Amino acid sequence: MPANTTGSKKVFVPATPGARSGVNFVRNASSGSWGSNAGAVNAKDYQTQLAAGVPRDQLYNTTMYILCAMLIAGLICNYLIKPVDHKWHMSADEVAKLQAAASAKSEAAVQHGSFGIGKGGLDARAALFWAFVGIPLAWGVWKTLESAIKIF
Repeated sequence: MPANTTGSKKVFVPATPGARSGVNFVRNASSGSWGSNAGAVNAKDYQTQLAAGVPRDQLYNTTMYILCAMLIAGLICNYLIKPVDHKWHMSADEVAKLQAAASAKSEAAVQHGSFGIGKGGLDARAALFWAFVGIPLAWGVWKTLESAIKIF
């Protein structure tokens, strides 16, 4: 990476503007702190790698290593899951007492209907929030179907 100098401190910038491969570490000249610019890998990165002479079969190496590391982390997490200790299990008497208390409740004591939504109606405020979610969702579905039609 080329080094630009600002006073006595050096600032390292990527050779190609906007090119990110993995994580670029940048030294902040004003505060002297280190930060990282970790971004998602996009198509421009692959074009930059191709222009740099990286063979096509090696373009996704970093992505595959990241996915492999995530798989290994998941396997380790699965291995670390253990059964609940027997001291936390309920005894047969506790289960029977809990079931008896639940069946003793009458149907009138059980609440029905919507919880926390008021009357359950659709007022202007709720419609506005549904539109806030629904319009981008509908647009995304439309664009997906538009792209899928091209295949057939």
